[in-house]
Amino acid sequence: MSQKRYRISTILKLVAPALAVSVLVGAPAQAVVGSVPAAGLDLGFVAKVDTGDRSCTGALINAWWVVTAASCFAVDGQAPAPGAPAKPATVTVGRADLTTTTGHVVAVSTLVPRTDRDLVLVKLARAVRDIAPITPSTSPAAPGQVLTAAGYGRTATEWVPDSLHTAQFTVESAGTTNFAITGLTPEAALCKGDAGGPAVREAGGRLELVGLHHTSWQGGCYAETETRRGAVETRVDDLVGWITENASLPRSGDFDGDGRADVAGIDGSGDMRLYTGDGAGLLSGGALMWTVPRGGWANFKAITGGDFNGDGRADVAGIDRNGDMRLYTGDGAGLLSGGALMWTVPRGGWASFKAITGGDFNGDGRADVAGIDGNGDMRLYTGDGAGLLSGGALMWTAQPGGWANFKAITGGDFNGDGRADVAGIDRNGDMRLYTGDGAGLLSGGALMWTVPRGGWANFKAITGGDFNGDGRADVAGIDGSGDMRLYTGDAAGLLSGGALMRTVPRYGWASFKAIV
Repeated sequence: MSQKRYRISTILKLVAPALAVSVLVGAPAQAVVGSVPAAGLDLGFVAKVDTGDRSCTGALINAWWVVTAASCFAVDGQAPAPGAPAKPATVTVGRADLTTTTGHVVAVSTLVPRTDRDLVLVKLARAVRDIAPITPSTSPAAPGQVLTAAGYGRTATEWVPDSLHTAQFTVESAGTTNFAITGLTPEAALCKGDAGGPAVREAGGRLELVGLHHTSWQGGCYAETETRRGAVETRVDDLVGWITENASLPRSGDFDGDGRADVAGIDGSGDMRLYTGDGAGLLSGGALMWTVPRGGWANFKAITGGDFNGDGRADVAGIDRNGDMRLYTGDGAGLLSGGALMWTVPRGGWASFKAITGGDFNGDGRADVAGIDGNGDMRLYTGDGAGLLSGGALMWTAQPGGWANFKAITGGDFNGDGRADVAGIDRNGDMRLYTGDGAGLLSGGALMWTVPRGGWANFKAITGGDFNGDGRADVAGIDGSGDMRLYTGDAAGLLSGGALMRTVPRYGWASFKAIV
Protein backbone atom coordinates (compact mmCIF):
# COMPACT_ATOMS: atom_id res chain seq x y z
CA MET A 1 0.00 0.00 0.00
CA SER A 2 1.66 3.21 -1.11
CA GLN A 3 1.80 6.42 0.87
CA LYS A 4 0.31 8.23 -2.15
CA ARG A 5 -2.93 6.34 -1.73
CA TYR A 6 -3.52 8.09 1.58
CA ARG A 7 -3.60 11.68 0.44
CA ILE A 8 -5.38 13.83 2.99
CA SER A 9 -7.68 15.19 0.31
CA THR A 10 -9.22 11.76 -0.28
CA ILE A 11 -9.32 10.21 3.17
CA LEU A 12 -12.17 10.95 5.52
CA LYS A 13 -11.46 12.91 8.68
CA LEU A 14 -11.80 11.11 12.01
CA VAL A 15 -13.27 14.00 13.98
CA ALA A 16 -16.75 13.08 15.23
CA PRO A 17 -19.63 15.47 15.99
CA ALA A 18 -20.26 15.54 19.72
CA LEU A 19 -23.93 16.44 19.51
CA ALA A 20 -25.02 12.81 19.71
CA VAL A 21 -23.02 12.19 22.85
CA SER A 22 -25.81 13.57 24.97
CA VAL A 23 -28.61 11.68 23.27
CA LEU A 24 -27.24 8.28 22.26
CA VAL A 25 -25.93 5.63 24.62
CA GLY A 26 -24.97 2.21 23.31
CA ALA A 27 -23.69 -1.06 24.67
CA PRO A 28 -20.00 -1.30 25.58
CA ALA A 29 -17.82 -1.18 22.46
CA GLN A 30 -15.67 -4.16 21.55
CA ALA A 31 -12.79 -2.58 19.62
CA VAL A 32 -11.85 -0.03 16.98
CA VAL A 33 -14.14 -1.93 14.63
CA GLY A 34 -12.21 -4.99 15.68
CA SER A 35 -12.23 -7.55 18.42
CA VAL A 36 -8.71 -7.35 19.83
CA PRO A 37 -9.07 -6.93 23.60
CA ALA A 38 -7.00 -4.51 25.64
CA ALA A 39 -6.32 -7.19 28.25
CA GLY A 40 -2.86 -6.88 29.77
CA LEU A 41 -2.36 -3.31 28.55
CA ASP A 42 -2.50 -0.36 30.94
CA LEU A 43 -4.31 2.21 28.79
CA GLY A 44 -5.27 4.64 31.54
CA PHE A 45 -3.45 7.39 29.64
CA VAL A 46 -5.98 7.32 26.76
CA ALA A 47 -8.15 10.44 26.96
CA LYS A 48 -11.53 11.45 25.54
CA VAL A 49 -11.48 15.03 24.29
CA ASP A 50 -14.72 16.99 24.01
CA THR A 51 -14.71 20.46 22.43
CA GLY A 52 -18.42 21.24 22.54
CA ASP A 53 -19.29 20.41 18.94
CA ARG A 54 -17.03 17.43 18.35
CA SER A 55 -15.35 14.55 20.10
CA CYS A 56 -11.85 13.10 19.70
CA THR A 57 -9.34 10.89 21.49
CA GLY A 58 -5.93 11.79 22.90
CA ALA A 59 -3.12 10.61 25.17
CA LEU A 60 -1.85 11.87 28.53
CA ILE A 61 1.91 12.47 28.16
CA ASN A 62 2.54 13.93 31.60
CA ALA A 63 0.52 15.16 34.56
CA TRP A 64 -0.38 18.46 32.89
CA TRP A 65 -0.52 17.71 29.17
CA VAL A 66 -2.47 15.67 26.60
CA VAL A 67 -1.57 15.31 22.93
CA THR A 68 -4.30 14.94 20.30
CA ALA A 69 -5.34 16.04 16.79
CA ALA A 70 -5.34 19.79 16.13
CA SER A 71 -8.39 19.29 13.90
CA CYS A 72 -10.40 18.51 17.01
CA PHE A 73 -10.10 22.19 17.99
CA ALA A 74 -10.57 23.71 14.53
CA VAL A 75 -13.14 26.51 14.22
CA ASP A 76 -14.86 27.17 10.88
CA GLY A 77 -12.21 25.10 9.18
CA GLN A 78 -9.37 27.14 10.64
CA ALA A 79 -6.55 25.54 12.63
CA PRO A 80 -6.57 26.36 16.35
CA ALA A 81 -4.52 29.30 17.53
CA PRO A 82 -2.07 29.05 20.44
CA GLY A 83 -3.56 29.92 23.81
CA ALA A 84 -6.94 29.27 25.32
CA PRO A 85 -9.34 27.18 23.18
CA ALA A 86 -11.97 29.10 21.21
CA LYS A 87 -14.70 27.16 23.00
CA PRO A 88 -14.72 25.48 26.43
CA ALA A 89 -13.29 21.96 26.19
CA THR A 90 -12.74 19.07 28.57
CA VAL A 91 -10.55 16.00 28.76
CA THR A 92 -11.69 12.76 30.39
CA VAL A 93 -8.81 10.50 31.35
CA GLY A 94 -8.61 7.25 33.30
CA ARG A 95 -12.19 6.31 32.43
CA ALA A 96 -12.25 3.40 29.97
CA ASP A 97 -15.94 2.91 30.74
CA LEU A 98 -17.60 6.29 30.29
CA THR A 99 -20.64 5.21 32.30
CA THR A 100 -18.54 5.19 35.49
CA THR A 101 -17.11 8.01 37.59
CA THR A 102 -13.51 6.79 37.72
CA GLY A 103 -10.63 8.92 36.53
CA HIS A 104 -10.84 12.65 35.96
CA VAL A 105 -12.72 15.19 33.87
CA VAL A 106 -10.51 18.27 33.53
CA ALA A 107 -10.99 21.54 31.68
CA VAL A 108 -8.58 22.53 28.92
CA SER A 109 -6.64 25.72 29.65
CA THR A 110 -4.13 26.12 26.82
CA LEU A 111 -3.44 24.85 23.29
CA VAL A 112 -0.02 24.60 21.64
CA PRO A 113 -0.57 23.51 18.01
CA ARG A 114 1.93 22.37 15.40
CA THR A 115 1.77 24.05 12.00
CA ASP A 116 3.23 21.19 9.97
CA ARG A 117 0.85 18.38 10.97
CA ASP A 118 -2.44 17.54 12.67
CA LEU A 119 -1.19 17.69 16.26
CA VAL A 120 -1.82 19.90 19.26
CA LEU A 121 -0.62 19.89 22.84
CA VAL A 122 -3.45 20.41 25.34
CA LYS A 123 -2.66 21.76 28.78
CA LEU A 124 -5.01 20.74 31.58
CA ALA A 125 -6.39 23.18 34.13
CA ARG A 126 -5.07 20.93 36.89
CA ALA A 127 -2.60 18.09 37.10
CA VAL A 128 -3.60 14.43 36.83
CA ARG A 129 -1.11 12.60 39.02
CA ASP A 130 -2.62 9.19 39.72
CA ILE A 131 -2.56 7.95 36.11
CA ALA A 132 0.66 6.82 34.45
CA PRO A 133 1.27 8.86 31.29
CA ILE A 134 2.72 7.47 28.07
CA THR A 135 6.09 8.61 26.72
CA PRO A 136 6.46 9.53 23.03
CA SER A 137 8.87 7.26 21.18
CA THR A 138 12.13 8.65 19.82
CA SER A 139 12.24 6.16 16.93
CA PRO A 140 9.81 6.04 13.99
CA ALA A 141 7.36 3.32 13.14
CA ALA A 142 8.88 0.83 10.70
CA PRO A 143 7.08 -1.13 7.97
CA GLY A 144 5.87 -4.46 9.29
CA GLN A 145 5.63 -3.39 12.92
CA VAL A 146 2.38 -4.14 14.74
CA LEU A 147 0.83 -1.29 16.72
CA THR A 148 -2.13 -1.13 19.06
CA ALA A 149 -4.60 1.66 18.28
CA ALA A 150 -7.05 2.98 20.86
CA GLY A 151 -9.99 5.33 20.65
CA TYR A 152 -13.46 6.33 21.78
CA GLY A 153 -14.87 6.63 18.25
CA ARG A 154 -17.59 4.69 16.43
CA THR A 155 -17.48 0.94 16.01
CA ALA A 156 -19.18 -1.26 13.43
CA THR A 157 -22.47 -1.22 15.33
CA GLU A 158 -22.40 1.90 17.55
CA TRP A 159 -22.50 5.55 16.67
CA VAL A 160 -21.42 6.80 20.12
CA PRO A 161 -19.83 3.99 22.18
CA ASP A 162 -19.44 4.47 25.89
CA SER A 163 -16.18 2.55 26.28
CA LEU A 164 -12.58 2.73 25.13
CA HIS A 165 -11.83 0.28 22.32
CA THR A 166 -8.68 -1.09 20.68
CA ALA A 167 -7.46 -2.98 17.65
CA GLN A 168 -4.12 -3.90 16.10
CA PHE A 169 -2.68 -2.49 12.90
CA THR A 170 0.38 -3.11 10.75
CA VAL A 171 2.66 -0.29 9.58
CA GLU A 172 2.83 -0.21 5.79
CA SER A 173 4.93 2.82 4.84
CA ALA A 174 6.34 5.95 6.45
CA GLY A 175 6.59 9.58 5.36
CA THR A 176 8.23 12.66 6.82
CA THR A 177 5.28 13.64 9.03
CA ASN A 178 3.00 10.57 8.94
CA PHE A 179 2.83 6.87 8.22
CA ALA A 180 0.27 4.48 6.73
CA ILE A 181 -1.28 1.56 8.58
CA THR A 182 -3.75 -1.20 7.81
CA GLY A 183 -5.70 -3.50 10.10
CA LEU A 184 -3.99 -6.67 11.28
CA THR A 185 -7.38 -8.38 11.04
CA PRO A 186 -9.98 -7.81 8.31
CA GLU A 187 -12.41 -6.05 10.62
CA ALA A 188 -9.95 -3.53 12.16
CA ALA A 189 -10.43 0.13 11.15
CA LEU A 190 -10.37 3.65 12.58
CA CYS A 191 -13.63 5.61 12.77
CA LYS A 192 -14.94 9.09 13.51
CA GLY A 193 -14.21 10.05 17.11
CA ASP A 194 -10.86 8.24 17.08
CA ALA A 195 -8.98 11.31 15.77
CA GLY A 196 -5.93 12.09 17.87
CA GLY A 197 -6.02 8.72 19.57
CA PRO A 198 -2.75 6.90 20.25
CA ALA A 199 -1.01 4.19 18.26
CA VAL A 200 1.36 2.48 20.68
CA ARG A 201 3.93 -0.29 20.75
CA GLU A 202 5.80 -2.12 23.49
CA ALA A 203 9.49 -1.40 23.99
CA GLY A 204 11.52 -2.63 26.93
CA GLY A 205 8.43 -3.81 28.75
CA ARG A 206 6.70 -0.42 28.50
CA LEU A 207 4.27 1.12 26.06
CA GLU A 208 5.44 4.08 24.01
CA LEU A 209 3.51 6.50 21.81
CA VAL A 210 4.35 6.14 18.11
CA GLY A 211 1.55 8.02 16.33
CA LEU A 212 -1.82 9.78 16.53
CA HIS A 213 -4.84 8.82 14.42
CA HIS A 214 -5.16 11.31 11.57
CA THR A 215 -7.34 10.12 8.68
CA SER A 216 -9.01 6.89 7.57
CA TRP A 217 -11.10 5.36 4.77
CA GLN A 218 -13.44 4.21 7.58
CA GLY A 219 -14.46 0.99 5.91
CA GLY A 220 -16.53 -1.05 8.36
CA CYS A 221 -17.46 1.91 10.55
CA TYR A 222 -21.06 2.54 11.54
CA ALA A 223 -23.13 4.12 8.75
CA GLU A 224 -20.24 4.03 6.24
CA THR A 225 -20.41 2.29 2.84
CA GLU A 226 -16.68 2.50 2.09
CA THR A 227 -14.88 -0.88 2.14
CA ARG A 228 -11.27 0.29 2.37
CA ARG A 229 -9.87 0.20 5.93
CA GLY A 230 -6.43 1.76 5.72
CA ALA A 231 -5.52 4.84 7.72
CA VAL A 232 -2.83 7.46 8.23
CA GLU A 233 -1.11 8.22 11.55
CA THR A 234 0.64 11.46 12.55
CA ARG A 235 4.25 10.87 13.56
CA VAL A 236 5.40 12.00 17.02
CA ASP A 237 8.90 10.50 17.24
CA ASP A 238 10.56 13.44 15.49
CA LEU A 239 8.81 15.93 17.79
CA VAL A 240 10.10 14.69 21.15
CA GLY A 241 12.31 17.76 21.62
CA TRP A 242 9.45 20.12 20.72
CA ILE A 243 7.04 18.22 22.95
CA THR A 244 9.50 18.28 25.85
CA GLU A 245 9.94 22.03 25.43
CA ASN A 246 6.28 22.95 25.07
CA ALA A 247 4.56 20.33 27.22
CA SER A 248 6.96 20.60 30.10
CA LEU A 249 6.02 20.17 33.71
CA PRO A 250 6.17 23.41 35.71
CA ARG A 251 9.84 24.29 35.54
CA SER A 252 11.71 23.55 38.72
CA GLY A 253 13.53 26.87 38.52
CA ASP A 254 10.74 29.21 37.38
CA PHE A 255 10.11 30.85 40.71
CA ASP A 256 8.40 34.00 39.46
CA GLY A 257 5.98 32.25 37.09
CA ASP A 258 7.04 33.96 33.85
CA GLY A 259 8.00 30.72 32.10
CA ARG A 260 11.73 31.44 32.28
CA ALA A 261 14.25 29.56 34.36
CA ASP A 262 15.63 31.48 37.34
CA VAL A 263 18.36 30.81 39.89
CA ALA A 264 17.73 30.84 43.62
CA GLY A 265 20.59 30.59 46.08
CA ILE A 266 21.73 30.85 49.68
CA ASP A 267 24.10 33.77 50.07
CA GLY A 268 26.87 34.28 52.59
CA SER A 269 24.44 35.78 55.10
CA GLY A 270 22.17 32.75 55.06
CA ASP A 271 19.46 34.45 53.03
CA MET A 272 17.67 32.82 50.10
CA ARG A 273 17.76 35.17 47.10
CA LEU A 274 16.13 35.05 43.68
CA TYR A 275 17.87 35.97 40.44
CA THR A 276 15.34 36.02 37.62
CA GLY A 277 16.19 34.75 34.16
CA ASP A 278 15.47 36.68 30.97
CA GLY A 279 15.14 33.53 28.84
CA ALA A 280 18.26 34.48 26.90
CA GLY A 281 20.92 33.42 29.37
CA LEU A 282 21.19 36.40 31.72
CA LEU A 283 20.14 36.90 35.35
CA SER A 284 19.06 39.97 37.28
CA GLY A 285 17.60 40.89 40.64
CA GLY A 286 18.60 39.33 43.93
CA ALA A 287 15.42 39.85 45.96
CA LEU A 288 14.82 37.96 49.19
CA MET A 289 12.61 34.88 48.81
CA TRP A 290 12.34 34.16 52.54
CA THR A 291 12.18 37.03 55.00
CA VAL A 292 11.28 35.40 58.32
CA PRO A 293 13.69 34.71 59.88
CA ARG A 294 16.48 36.53 58.07
CA GLY A 295 19.53 34.31 57.68
CA GLY A 296 17.40 31.23 58.28
CA TRP A 297 19.11 29.23 55.51
CA ALA A 298 22.62 29.53 56.91
CA ASN A 299 22.81 25.94 58.15
CA PHE A 300 21.10 24.16 55.25
CA LYS A 301 23.36 21.47 53.81
CA ALA A 302 21.78 21.15 50.38
CA ILE A 303 18.79 22.44 48.41
CA THR A 304 16.92 21.57 45.22
CA GLY A 305 13.90 22.79 43.27
CA GLY A 306 10.72 21.23 41.92
CA ASP A 307 6.94 21.39 42.07
CA PHE A 308 6.72 19.10 45.06
CA ASN A 309 3.17 19.92 46.15
CA GLY A 310 1.55 19.76 42.71
CA ASP A 311 0.22 23.32 42.48
CA GLY A 312 2.15 24.19 39.33
CA ARG A 313 4.60 26.47 41.16
CA ALA A 314 8.27 25.88 41.81
CA ASP A 315 9.22 25.06 45.39
CA VAL A 316 12.49 24.56 47.25
CA ALA A 317 13.33 21.44 49.24
CA GLY A 318 16.33 21.41 51.53
CA ILE A 319 18.20 19.50 54.23
CA ASP A 320 18.35 21.51 57.42
CA ARG A 321 20.93 21.47 60.22
CA ASN A 322 19.12 18.57 61.94
CA GLY A 323 19.26 16.34 58.88
CA ASP A 324 15.58 16.78 58.06
CA MET A 325 14.25 17.37 54.55
CA ARG A 326 11.90 20.35 54.54
CA LEU A 327 9.62 21.86 51.90
CA TYR A 328 9.32 25.57 51.24
CA THR A 329 6.44 26.16 48.83
CA GLY A 330 6.64 28.81 46.14
CA ASP A 331 3.85 31.30 45.47
CA GLY A 332 4.71 31.70 41.78
CA ALA A 333 5.73 35.30 42.38
CA GLY A 334 9.16 34.78 43.89
CA LEU A 335 8.45 34.12 47.56
CA LEU A 336 8.65 30.97 49.69
CA SER A 337 6.73 29.88 52.77
CA GLY A 338 6.26 26.84 54.94
CA GLY A 339 9.02 24.51 56.03
CA ALA A 340 7.05 21.28 56.55
CA LEU A 341 8.81 17.95 56.83
CA MET A 342 8.91 15.95 53.59
CA TRP A 343 10.38 12.81 55.15
CA THR A 344 9.39 11.82 58.65
CA VAL A 345 10.82 8.31 59.13
CA PRO A 346 13.47 8.39 60.39
CA ARG A 347 13.81 11.98 61.60
CA GLY A 348 17.24 13.35 60.74
CA GLY A 349 17.69 10.67 58.10
CA TRP A 350 19.23 13.08 55.59
CA ALA A 351 22.13 14.16 57.80
CA SER A 352 24.75 12.22 55.85
CA PHE A 353 23.56 13.24 52.37
CA LYS A 354 26.09 15.39 50.56
CA ALA A 355 24.11 16.44 47.44
CA ILE A 356 20.52 16.32 46.19
CA THR A 357 18.62 17.20 43.02
CA GLY A 358 14.99 17.27 41.96
CA GLY A 359 13.28 15.77 38.91
CA ASP A 360 10.61 13.33 37.77
CA PHE A 361 12.89 10.31 37.74
CA ASN A 362 10.23 7.58 37.76
CA GLY A 363 7.99 9.06 35.07
CA ASP A 364 4.81 9.49 37.12
CA GLY A 365 4.56 13.25 36.62
CA ARG A 366 5.54 14.07 40.18
CA ALA A 367 8.74 15.71 41.37
CA ASP A 368 11.14 13.39 43.18
CA VAL A 369 14.44 13.89 45.00
CA ALA A 370 17.62 12.02 44.12
CA GLY A 371 20.56 12.24 46.47
CA ILE A 372 24.02 10.93 47.32
CA ASP A 373 23.97 9.30 50.75
CA GLY A 374 26.79 8.84 53.24
CA ASN A 375 27.87 5.61 51.55
CA GLY A 376 28.31 7.26 48.18
CA ASP A 377 25.17 5.69 46.70
CA MET A 378 22.64 7.58 44.60
CA ARG A 379 19.14 6.99 45.99
CA LEU A 380 15.68 7.95 44.78
CA TYR A 381 12.96 9.32 47.02
CA THR A 382 9.72 9.50 45.09
CA GLY A 383 7.31 12.40 45.53
CA ASP A 384 3.58 11.94 46.07
CA GLY A 385 2.68 15.27 44.48
CA ALA A 386 1.47 16.58 47.83
CA GLY A 387 4.80 17.41 49.47
CA LEU A 388 5.93 14.08 50.90
CA LEU A 389 8.70 11.68 49.88
CA SER A 390 9.06 7.92 50.23
CA GLY A 391 11.33 5.12 49.10
CA GLY A 392 15.09 5.33 48.95
CA ALA A 393 15.87 2.80 46.21
CA LEU A 394 19.26 2.71 44.53
CA MET A 395 19.39 4.51 41.19
CA TRP A 396 22.87 3.33 40.21
CA THR A 397 23.79 -0.26 40.97
CA ALA A 398 26.76 -0.92 38.69
CA GLN A 399 29.24 0.53 41.16
CA PRO A 400 28.07 0.73 44.79
CA GLY A 401 29.47 3.84 46.44
CA GLY A 402 30.48 5.22 43.07
CA TRP A 403 29.12 8.67 43.83
CA ALA A 404 31.18 9.24 46.97
CA ASN A 405 33.56 11.72 45.38
CA PHE A 406 31.10 13.71 43.30
CA LYS A 407 31.23 17.39 44.19
CA ALA A 408 27.85 18.50 42.86
CA ILE A 409 24.86 17.15 40.93
CA THR A 410 21.85 18.52 39.09
CA GLY A 411 18.86 17.09 37.26
CA GLY A 412 17.43 17.72 33.78
CA ASP A 413 16.62 16.09 30.46
CA PHE A 414 20.06 16.56 28.98
CA ASN A 415 19.80 14.01 26.15
CA GLY A 416 16.37 15.08 24.87
CA ASP A 417 14.53 11.78 25.37
CA GLY A 418 11.90 13.21 27.71
CA ARG A 419 13.33 11.50 30.79
CA ALA A 420 15.10 13.11 33.74
CA ASP A 421 18.86 12.57 33.92
CA VAL A 422 21.55 13.47 36.45
CA ALA A 423 24.65 15.47 35.60
CA GLY A 424 27.49 15.69 38.10
CA ILE A 425 31.05 16.84 38.68
CA ASP A 426 33.28 13.88 39.54
CA ARG A 427 36.49 13.75 41.56
CA ASN A 428 38.57 14.63 38.50
CA GLY A 429 36.62 17.80 37.82
CA ASP A 430 34.81 16.34 34.84
CA MET A 431 31.10 16.86 34.17
CA ARG A 432 29.45 13.50 33.49
CA LEU A 433 25.97 12.52 32.36
CA TYR A 434 23.96 9.65 33.83
CA THR A 435 20.87 9.11 31.74
CA GLY A 436 17.54 8.21 33.33
CA ASP A 437 15.33 5.39 32.06
CA GLY A 438 12.11 7.02 33.25
CA ALA A 439 11.63 4.25 35.81
CA GLY A 440 14.08 5.37 38.49
CA LEU A 441 17.41 4.00 37.28
CA LEU A 442 20.50 5.70 35.85
CA SER A 443 23.14 4.48 33.43
CA GLY A 444 26.07 5.83 31.45
CA GLY A 445 28.57 8.34 32.77
CA ALA A 446 29.69 9.95 29.50
CA LEU A 447 31.57 13.24 29.49
CA MET A 448 29.42 16.30 28.85
CA TRP A 449 32.30 18.76 28.59
CA THR A 450 35.58 17.69 27.05
CA VAL A 451 37.63 20.88 26.64
CA PRO A 452 39.42 21.28 28.92
CA ARG A 453 39.25 17.98 30.82
CA GLY A 454 38.84 18.62 34.54
CA GLY A 455 37.56 22.12 33.85
CA TRP A 456 34.85 21.86 36.49
CA ALA A 457 37.20 21.18 39.40
CA ASN A 458 36.79 24.61 40.96
CA PHE A 459 33.04 24.94 40.54
CA LYS A 460 31.33 25.15 43.91
CA ALA A 461 27.67 24.77 42.87
CA ILE A 462 25.63 23.91 39.76
CA THR A 463 21.98 23.85 38.74
CA GLY A 464 20.05 22.76 35.65
CA GLY A 465 17.40 24.52 33.57
CA ASP A 466 16.59 25.92 30.14
CA PHE A 467 18.22 29.29 30.71
CA ASN A 468 18.49 30.42 27.08
CA GLY A 469 14.97 29.45 26.01
CA ASP A 470 15.85 26.96 23.27
CA GLY A 471 14.00 24.06 24.88
CA ARG A 472 17.18 22.25 25.87
CA ALA A 473 18.47 21.70 29.39
CA ASP A 474 21.55 23.73 30.30
CA VAL A 475 23.84 23.87 33.31
CA ALA A 476 24.57 27.05 35.25
CA GLY A 477 27.35 27.08 37.81
CA ILE A 478 29.47 29.21 40.13
CA ASP A 479 33.10 28.97 39.08
CA GLY A 480 36.24 29.34 41.18
CA SER A 481 36.21 33.11 40.70
CA GLY A 482 32.69 33.51 42.04
CA ASP A 483 31.13 34.11 38.64
CA MET A 484 27.91 32.49 37.47
CA ARG A 485 28.44 30.91 34.05
CA LEU A 486 26.10 29.27 31.56
CA TYR A 487 26.92 26.06 29.68
CA THR A 488 24.26 25.44 27.06
CA GLY A 489 23.02 21.94 26.32
CA ASP A 490 22.58 20.45 22.85
CA ALA A 491 19.86 17.95 23.92
CA ALA A 492 22.26 15.15 22.98
CA GLY A 493 24.25 15.08 26.21
CA LEU A 494 26.92 17.71 25.55
CA LEU A 495 27.55 21.20 26.91
CA SER A 496 29.26 24.22 25.39
CA GLY A 497 29.83 27.89 26.13
CA GLY A 498 30.62 29.30 29.53
CA ALA A 499 29.26 32.85 29.17
CA LEU A 500 28.66 35.05 32.17
CA MET A 501 25.06 35.09 33.35
CA ARG A 502 25.44 38.05 35.69
CA THR A 503 28.01 40.74 35.06
CA VAL A 504 27.32 43.27 37.82
CA PRO A 505 28.97 42.78 40.19
CA ARG A 506 31.63 40.39 38.92
CA TYR A 507 32.50 37.69 41.49
CA GLY A 508 29.23 38.39 43.30
CA TRP A 509 28.52 34.68 43.78
CA ALA A 510 31.70 33.85 45.67
CA SER A 511 29.97 33.60 49.06
CA PHE A 512 26.96 31.55 47.87
CA LYS A 513 26.90 28.09 49.38
CA ALA A 514 24.12 26.50 47.31
CA ILE A 515 21.98 27.27 44.26
CA VAL A 516 18.96 25.78 42.56
